[in-house]
Amino acid sequence: MIEITGLSFTYPNGVRALYDVSLSMNRGEFVLLTGWNGSGKTTLAKQLNGLLSPSVGKVLLNGNDIAGVPTSRLARDVGFVFQNPDHQLHKPTVKEEIAFSMKNFGFSRSEIDERTNEIACRLDLAGLLGDSPQELTSSGKKLLTIASVLVYEPRVLIIDEAAASLDRTHAEKIVSVLESYCSPDRLILTISHNIPLWAESDLLSRVIVLEQGRVLDDGPPQHVFTNDAVMDRLTDGVLPVTRIARELESGGVSPDLYGVGALVRELSPRLGGEHA
Repeated sequence: MIEITGLSFTYPNGVRALYDVSLSMNRGEFVLLTGWNGSGKTTLAKQLNGLLSPSVGKVLLNGNDIAGVPTSRLARDVGFVFQNPDHQLHKPTVKEEIAFSMKNFGFSRSEIDERTNEIACRLDLAGLLGDSPQELTSSGKKLLTIASVLVYEPRVLIIDEAAASLDRTHAEKIVSVLESYCSPDRLILTISHNIPLWAESDLLSRVIVLEQGRVLDDGPPQHVFTNDAVMDRLTDGVLPVTRIARELESGGVSPDLYGVGALVRELSPRLGGEHA
C-alpha cells in the first residue's frame, strides 16, 4: 500500500531528520513506529500524506508517486491524527467536528448523520455531540480527533502518540478502538514511545524502530521486543514479561513464539495475578 524509497529529508533550517529510508507497508498490517525523541518518527509519517515532501527519494501510495498531490486529496486515503488534539479541533460542536471531513469529501447528508452517530456511540461521545470540543477532557479530545478521521474510513490510518498523557484505562480504550478498525484492506500506523501498551495488542503485526533518522530494526513484535540490543536502547531492556518467559522456557513458554499479550495471559495464572 505504501512504498518509501531512498527517502531523506532536511528541514529549511538545515537539520537533517531522515537518511535514506526505504520501507514498504502493506494492507492488513498494524504497525508500531517507535524510537527516541528526535529519531524522525513524525517527520517520516508526515511524508505519507504530503504534509512534508522528501528532499530526496519518493513515496508511493498504491503504486502512485504522491509528489505534488495536495494533502487535501491524499487525506481521503491517508487519515492523520495529530499528537496534540488542539492542533486538529476547530469546529464549535463535537458533532460538527466529526462530520467535517465527510462534508469535505462529499458524503450525503443521511450518510453523514448515520456515520456520525455510529462513531460517536462507539467512542463514548454520543452524549457530547452538542458540546464544544474545547470543553472535553484530554481523553475526550483524543477520542474526538480519532472519531473525526475514522468516520470517513481512510484505507491508511496514521495516529501520532494516540495515548500520550492518558491514564491506562483510556489508553487501552484507544488501542481497542484501533484494533476494531483493523481489516485486510487497511493499514494502521501508530507512532508511540509507549511500547508496553502497544506490545500487548494481539493484532500488532510489525514494529519499526527509528534511530537518528535511520531504520534500526523492522520486524514482527516477537522479533523486535526480544532483541536485547534494541530494547536496551529503547527502554531499560526487554519487557518484564519477556524476562519472566525466558526463565520459564523449559516449561514451553518462549517469548520468541508468543506475542506479549499472549505471554501475559499465559503467565498470569502461573504468577497468581491479573498482569505478569
